[in-house]
Amino acid sequence: MMHQAGSGHPGGTLSTVEIITVLYFQVMHHNPKNREWEDRDRFILSKGHASACLYAVLAVELGRFNITVNAICPNNVETKMFREVLKARAKKFKIDYNELVQGILSKIPMGRFTRSKDVAGLVAYLASPDAEHITGQAINVCGGRTFSLF
Repeated sequence: MMHQAGSGHPGGTLSTVEIITVLYFQVMHHNPKNREWEDRDRFILSKGHASACLYAVLAVELGRFNITVNAICPNNVETKMFREVLKARAKKFKIDYNELVQGILSKIPMGRFTRSKDVAGLVAYLASPDAEHITGQAINVCGGRTFSLF
């Protein structure tokens, strides 16, 4: 996935794949037939670049329960905070703000930043019955800036 996209941080993912697999399949106490078991172990992962490993392992394991697991990967979401970051970057590097914005936009085939509603639309679709057979995917919401072939 990262190779096809030509970007990413494989180190974070690869540093956790064996650990997560062994924990889930050999160490943790859980019963897939009784998901409400009070004494089951819980596993929470908070490591952004390792999410590719997490959703892939979970998609394989939870597919038999018809549970889908996907990663939504937005890029350059146009928010007030994003604009403030761009302004700070322009100031730090002594670049005209509008030139910086145009430079970034020139790398996005659709010519605009991602909007919150672009991400929300994908979330709504993935949560709908129409997406019941989509699982184990990292889906970019970026106007074509990052892409994968398959």
